[in-house]
Amino acid sequence: MKRNLKRKIGLAPSMASAAGKMGLSKELLKRCKRLGWSCFESGGRVDCDGLAAMLAEHPELMQEVGDVPDKHVEDALLTRARRMLAEHELEVSRRDYIPAAEVRRDAALCILATKQKLYAAIDSVTAAAAMKLALSGEQQSALRQIVHDSIVSALKDMHRGAWGEVTCPNCEKGFE
Repeated sequence: MKRNLKRKIGLAPSMASAAGKMGLSKELLKRCKRLGWSCFESGGRVDCDGLAAMLAEHPELMQEVGDVPDKHVEDALLTRARRMLAEHELEVSRRDYIPAAEVRRDAALCILATKQKLYAAIDSVTAAAAMKLALSGEQQSALRQIVHDSIVSALKDMHRGAWGEVTCPNCEKGFE
């Protein structure tokens, strides 16, 4: 006789039943369902094993709702934490982690891309507002200047401090 080793908790016919079976609040299950988790099946059934695994991957949800996990969820969380610790120790022993220079380069590229998107947004916001509000050319120009000044001011504020020393990964020149 074959045993199904994969399922430990099993299926629950409803969210209320799953909440009772796993010792979780209905509010937590409703929140998980709103997030579109695949453990909620058609007809209202809940795959409790899948739910425990998903909660192990997202323990912050239980803290946000103020729920205390039951033994199955706690075991899944502990297994996940042990796996993550073992993976981390293996990466450290192999010296297989992201070098600081690579992190700085990626941060600089992200900042560049963000600035490009913001500067492009000036024209798109101005054009969209001009069409919706039927602005004249002079009004459109004034609006563009206001948006431009706001974005440049915000970027200058963000540029002060530690991020003000970011350099281009290709030419090693500082950003403005």
